[in-house]
Formats: sequence, structure tokens, C-alpha cells
Amino acid sequence: TRVRYTEKFVDVRFKESSQAFKDGDLARAYEILRKLVQDDPANPKYNFALGMTCMSLGDHTRAQLAFERVLQAEPGNMRARAELGRTYLDTRQYTLAEKEFRSILDTPDLSPEVRENVERHLSAARKGMKRVSVSGRLDAGWFDDSNVNVGPDSEVISIAPVVFGSQVFTTLDVGEASLPAETTGIFGSFSLSCQTDPGMSGGWLMTADTMLYQNWLDEKEANETLYGVLSVSGRRMGSKTMVNVPLRVSHIGIGGSPLANQYTIAPSVVCSAGGEPVKFLTTSVQVESRDYGTLNSRDSTYMSVGESLRCMFGKGRHSISIGVTLFKDNTDSAIYDQAGRTWNMGFDIRMPMKSRLYMLAKHTVADYAEKEALMVDKRSDTQGQFTVGLSKLFMNQLGLDINHQRTSNRSTFGLYQYDRDVTTVSTFMTF
Repeated sequence: TRVRYTEKFVDVRFKESSQAFKDGDLARAYEILRKLVQDDPANPKYNFALGMTCMSLGDHTRAQLAFERVLQAEPGNMRARAELGRTYLDTRQYTLAEKEFRSILDTPDLSPEVRENVERHLSAARKGMKRVSVSGRLDAGWFDDSNVNVGPDSEVISIAPVVFGSQVFTTLDVGEASLPAETTGIFGSFSLSCQTDPGMSGGWLMTADTMLYQNWLDEKEANETLYGVLSVSGRRMGSKTMVNVPLRVSHIGIGGSPLANQYTIAPSVVCSAGGEPVKFLTTSVQVESRDYGTLNSRDSTYMSVGESLRCMFGKGRHSISIGVTLFKDNTDSAIYDQAGRTWNMGFDIRMPMKSRLYMLAKHTVADYAEKEALMVDKRSDTQGQFTVGLSKLFMNQLGLDINHQRTSNRSTFGLYQYDRDVTTVSTFMTF
């Protein structure tokens, strides 16, 4: 009888630890599981739960020991082997991580989903074994743009009264060339990233990135866009945090002429929390100097601060995110000076056959410091932007992407009120 009561008590304690883990009370879950393992050190169920709890707490050493005890009792427990490989990966023991992941892939009858997940971790381990790793992406595609020149949605704009002799003008007729212009076009982009581990204390990694984008429009050459970026960043990976400090130089060209150069520093901190779903909280700051080629009155210092939350579920296959950004654009001319906020939310759902469905919605409100001469009131804009797309991967490196973006900008000054729809079909290749 005493044995049955003891087993019942242990079972209750284990359920209590599981509930504490689900509730996010990791410290309580750890204490219960630590005592259970202390009383029954060879029990694989208790050790596995302890290992997962320690992983969520960022205690990779104890997690590693717990998973090793599981494998001593059950050498064929591939879930424990995968989690042990993850502890090695998180602590940058890439050779040991590769060994565990390769061992799992040698197991017959793995489901396609599990094999894909393990191969992704194995690839990360092999990249980590290299002092220098290089990756890139090439995109090419076609698009249809309903308003490539961002023209207003009305041919007549209300303005502040303008007196000319005995006449008073209260409206402005928009020229045909300034009305919304629809066009189709093609584009190409290329990005390259180089990451190196300089062996610096604190686990810092250095990354250099470059990206070049160019589009070509049907009979609208004046609106063709060139965009290029060069950036260098330092990144520190901790057990539960990541610090990233990128420095970027960007160039924008329109119609074959330079429009602006931008110089940016954008540090961010990502904090993670385990459990289901896994949560990532990102705090970001951006300071950017904008230097326009000919529109010197638009030169500015742009500043923003943002907070976002991303939740990953379904074993990390799916994600949903929400965030807010506050911004201030200090321009040389007060009529362009603006402050506002942007809300955004999105999701990324992994579908069968290596496809994914994604969505991003943004809502921005911007208030301007001073009105232009023709405005009745100071300018205030409200913009909604919605993007939805479907992406399909072939052979892990080639892919197809189809997406549609809808932008609707409402403004107190009709000249800046517009709608725009862009549909894009593209292929991409990663390496």
C-alpha cells in the first residue's frame, strides 16, 4: 500500500511540474523536477522534462546532463538526442552538435517533417564549425503596379484660398502626368552575407552584408528604382538574449538619378523565453541621417524606437508577431518634419509541400509640424498597408513567391491621398 501511495504522490508531483512549465513558472517546475530526478536519477521521463525546463531557463549545462541521462537509459530516444544536439548548438559546441544530428539522420523511418527540422539544425552546426561562412540569395520577378508614381486619387484638390486680383481659387486641378499611373515591370535583386567568428570574448560574431535591387518599368523609366545597401554588424548570442549592432550605408536612385543616401545605426536586443509557444521580445532603436541629392530641404535625422513580440509554435514551424514603433523625422524644412507611430502584426504559417503562407499588416499615423502654403490645415496622414503571400520551396534552395500588397493613404491634404496595389510573382535561389 505504501508503494502505491508513493507512486501516486510522484505522479501528482510530475503533473504539477508540467503545469508549472505550461504556466511559465519555470523556477517552480525546476525545483519539483530536480527533487524527482534526485530520488530517481535514471528515470528518462523526469530527466527529459528537467532538460527542457533547464533549456528554457538558459541553463544549458544542466540540460545537457539531463538529456545525457535520458540517452543512457534509452539510447534510441531521438527526441532527447535532438535536444542534446540543440544544447551543443546553443553553446557553440558545433562538432558535438553535428555528431548528434548526423546520428538522428541515420535513423530509418524519420518523418519528412522531423528530417527537415534536423537537417536545418545540422546545417547550422556545420556553418558554426567554419570560421567564415558565406550565404546569398538571388531574386528575379515580374510585378503589376497600379500607382507607380503615387498619384492622388482625385483630379481636384481642395486648397487654402488663393486670391489673385478679383479671383479666389479654392481648388487645384491635378495635371494628367501626376495622376496615378499603372504599369508592369520586372526586377532583380542580389544579396550576400559573410559571417565570421573573430574569437572575441563574450561570443561576438561579425557580419558583413550587401544587397542590390533594380527594377525596370514598361514606359515609366522616370520611376525606375535602384536601391543598394552595405552593412557591418556585431552580434552577441547569449543563452536567452541576442544583441545586434548594425551600421548601414544605403543609396536610393530614381529614374537613373541619385535620390538620397542614408547612414544608419540600428541596435536591437532580442530576449527569448521557452515553453510553448516560444516567445521573442525585441527592443530596437534606429538613428538615421538622410541626405537628399537635390531636395536639400528634405535632409533629416530620423529616429525611432520599437518593441515587438514574436511567438513561435508548432515546434517552431509557425509564428505570429505584433509590434509598435514610435518615430520622429527632424527635417531641415518644417513642412516635412513629422512624428508618428506604426503598429504592425503578421503571421507565417508553414504549409504542406514546403510552402508557407504569410501576412503583414501595418497601420501608421504621421503628424507634420507645419502646413504647406496651399494646405487648409497642417498635414496629418493615416496609412494602412496589407501584404499577403504564398511561398513554395523546391529542393531547399529554389523557390517561387507570389504576393499582393495594398496601400491606402488618407491625408488632410488631398494631394497626398492615394491607393496603390502591387502584385508580384518572383523566383529565388539561395546558396
